[in-house]
Amino acid sequence: MSDVDELFGSGGTAAKPRLALILVLMSAGVITTALGLACSTIPGGLLLLSAWLVTERDLQRVEAGFLPVSQQGVLRAFRALAVLLVMLATAAFVLQTVLMGMGFYDVAWPLMLNGWFGIETP
Repeated sequence: MSDVDELFGSGGTAAKPRLALILVLMSAGVITTALGLACSTIPGGLLLLSAWLVTERDLQRVEAGFLPVSQQGVLRAFRALAVLLVMLATAAFVLQTVLMGMGFYDVAWPLMLNGWFGIETP
């Protein structure tokens, strides 16, 4: 169904918030941020920001009357979770920057490569 059909009620279905998309973006963002501590947390942070933007957009659709008001509570909870996750991703980025400045990755990566793959580094 296209946005125009949904707007004018064609097909007999009411408009729905994009909860599945928000959950996928949040899940992928958390996983990518956690794994990104080894190299970069920025992609995970961008996914979490995308989840927050989709949530904000859907809340605006509720306020405009396009989505049912009954979905407002769920969307507000998702928005609060998205804000919390974005703050955690920001903290992970700051932690990563501090660790990089301390030379942690210069020591950690050779140890990990040697332990996992048996690659000796000079």
